[in-house]
Parts: sequence; C-alpha cells; structure tokens
Amino acid sequence: MKTINGELVKNLREELNLSQEDFADKIAVSVRTLYRIENNKTNFDVFQYIDILRIFNKSVEDYFLLFWDSKEHQEYVQYREKRKSFIQNEYGKFLDSMAETTGVMDDPYVQQVMAFAKIHKTVQDRGDNIHFNPDDLDDWYNAIAITIKDFDEEKVAEYLLVIVETYIIAGIARVLSNTGHHERAIKLINALENNKTIKIKSKTLNILDREIAYVQATSIKVYKAAGMHEEFLGQAQKLIRHRINTGNTMSIDAPLMDSAIAYKNMGEDEFMYKTYFIRAYYCNLLQGANPLSVSEEIAKENFGVELSDWVDF
Repeated sequence: MKTINGELVKNLREELNLSQEDFADKIAVSVRTLYRIENNKTNFDVFQYIDILRIFNKSVEDYFLLFWDSKEHQEYVQYREKRKSFIQNEYGKFLDSMAETTGVMDDPYVQQVMAFAKIHKTVQDRGDNIHFNPDDLDDWYNAIAITIKDFDEEKVAEYLLVIVETYIIAGIARVLSNTGHHERAIKLINALENNKTIKIKSKTLNILDREIAYVQATSIKVYKAAGMHEEFLGQAQKLIRHRINTGNTMSIDAPLMDSAIAYKNMGEDEFMYKTYFIRAYYCNLLQGANPLSVSEEIAKENFGVELSDWVDF
C-alpha cells in the first residue's frame, strides 16, 4: 500500500481552515513533523492518513475511491471483507483467508494485523483466552517493531498511533502484568491512556470507541492483577461511563462485574457488590449469552456464595 503525498495533508488542513500549529495539535504531532509531512520529507502511510480523516469525521470511503487505482482499491476491499473475521476474534479463519491474499500483504500495517492475529490464535490454541505468558512478550515486541522500528516504552505517550498499534501496546502491558511486572505494566498503560492520539480520539466518541474501550479494559486488568483495588474500581467505572456515553449499554456487563469484585476486595457492604454482580449477570443474559457456568464460578471464587443465593432462575 502507498505512502501518501504530503499535499493531501496540507489540502485537508487548509480545507479545515487550521494553522499548522492547530492542525498539528489536533493530530498529536509536532509542528516540525507536520511540516515534514506536508513537504514530503518523511513517509506518511495510508493508514495514518485514514486515522486523521476519522479524527475530523471525514469520509474514508471517498478517499479510497478517489486516490487508489481500481486494482489496489479492489484488493483493499477484499482485505477489508476478510478482516471482519479478525474483528470478530476468529483469528484462525482470518489467517486462513489471508493466506490467499496478495497486494495488500506488502503493507506493514497489514503485516502487523497478521502478527496480532497470530499471537491471539496461539493463545486460543493453547486453551487460554485470558492470560499471556512470558514467551508471548517477544512476539508482541516484534509486532510493534513492524511499524515503529525503535519502539521505546518511555515514548509511548508521544507516538502517533493507529488502531492496531494501540492494541499491541496494550497487549505488551497485559503480558507484563500477567508475569508480575506490575509497576512497568501500569506505567505503560498509563502512558497509552495519556497518548496524544488516544486522547484526541476519545473526544470524538465515534467509530473509534472500540479502541478507547480496549485501552480502558486493559487498564482494569492491569490494576486488578496488581491488587490496586481503588484504581481498579476507578477504571471500571470510567469504562462504564464511556460505554453509556457512546450508547453501548449492552456491553457494560464486564466492567459491572469488575466493579462488584473491586467493592468486595475493598471491604464494602454486601449490598454494594451484590447489586453490581446482579446487574452484570442480567446485562449478560440480555445479550443472549449463557452466563450460568461463568457466573457460578465467579460467585464462588470471588464472593464465596452460590449463584442461586443471589439470582432467581
């Protein structure tokens, strides 16, 4: 896939009637970097430009149709169709379908999506969809290095990130957390939450909602693993508010359950955590899921009760 001509970025900025300073601030780059982009002094990938279009609620499809020749556009349409299985966490299906794909496979961001899928398929194949182990860490670092050659955890807050890069950095934090490196994991996930690109996207409350929620959900897991119950609760409540604000009220079962566990661990009255538990259970039930066995396990393991003590079947 192509890198873009800086004239496109400049034209977009002028169309929005923004100075270089204001535009650079909104896309989370320095004025110097924007100058280099606009004057073709640095490479700027299609995927990065697409993220900028989304920040300003500009049509991405129009860009595809106008900028790409018909062959390249058709290849991307095929890739986007196959990527649906990736979005649905069907990583094996996605990788199998991509084995027959050409054209877009040369793009580093597509290669990065493939690397992300391979890591998760490995986790699924070993029957563990929750935890990553130390052996996974090199795979995560290799994945992020596809597009950020000299990746530095200390610079995460300053990077201009596309969606998959965000997921991979969150994955690194998960591995660090699951292997006992809690301080480093917390520092990394905090840097990701404070990343300039993420903070800008979080204000749009549009199609990028999934990315922001992913970072917040990872933050919950990191604090939970570290035994930092108040911070764990704060992140769960933040995710609940975010999903309500974006109209995603059917997906608040996990942070509701996390809140219940946090209140229990903090020594709150049973009424408080029981209320959150019941809300989480019925929210899951309304989604058409069958939460019985999982809820029974959570009730016993985290609250020391039988599910039937709290829920009428």
